[in-house]
Amino acid sequence: PILKEVICQNWNLTEGCREGTFDIPAWSLGDFFLDTLKPGEVTFVTGLNGSGMTSVTLNTALAFAMQRSGAVVIHSVDQHPKNLAARLLNSAFGIPLSNPTEVGSTGACLPASAERLLRLDISIDGRLYESLEAIRACYEAMETPGLIVVNDMAHFPFGVTKHETAAFLKAMAQGLESPVLVACKASIGI
Repeated sequence: PILKEVICQNWNLTEGCREGTFDIPAWSLGDFFLDTLKPGEVTFVTGLNGSGMTSVTLNTALAFAMQRSGAVVIHSVDQHPKNLAARLLNSAFGIPLSNPTEVGSTGACLPASAERLLRLDISIDGRLYESLEAIRACYEAMETPGLIVVNDMAHFPFGVTKHETAAFLKAMAQGLESPVLVACKASIGI
C-alpha cells in the first residue's frame, strides 16, 4: 500500500487524467542483477556510503516486479518507506516528486505508463525487528515472496551480529525458496 499511497499523493488519479509520454525504461542496471537472483540464494550488493547500493537494490526490485512473478518485499529501517517508494517512482520515470512525507497531491496527471506501477506487488516494510524469530514469524504469515530485499543489513534485525544475520538470511532464502538481495556497507566485512 505504501507505493500506491505515494503514487496517489503525487499524481492526480481522476478519470480522463491519465495522459503522458513517460515510459518505464526497457533496461536498467536492475535488469542486469535479475540474472544473479536465484531461488534459495542470497546476493549481497556492497559499497561505501553514498555509492548507490540502495539505488541498485531498488531498481532490481522494480525490474523483478515488472518482469517476474511473485511479490517483492523490501525491508528498510534505514530510510522511511515513503522515501523508498518515491525513489522507486523517480527511478521508473525520472520525475522529481514532492516531499513524500507531506500530505496532499501535486496535482500532476498520472502518466498512462505509470498505471503499471499501481498493479505491481511491491511492499515496503519499515518495521524494526527485535529478533530473528520476529522476522521468521512475519514470513510464516505470508505467501512465499518472489524476492526479498534488505536495504542495509546493519539494521536487520536490531542487536544481532552480522554473521548471525547473514546465516539467517541464507536459511530464510533456502526455506522460502526465494532469492534475497541485500545491500550492506563494505565496512561490515561480509
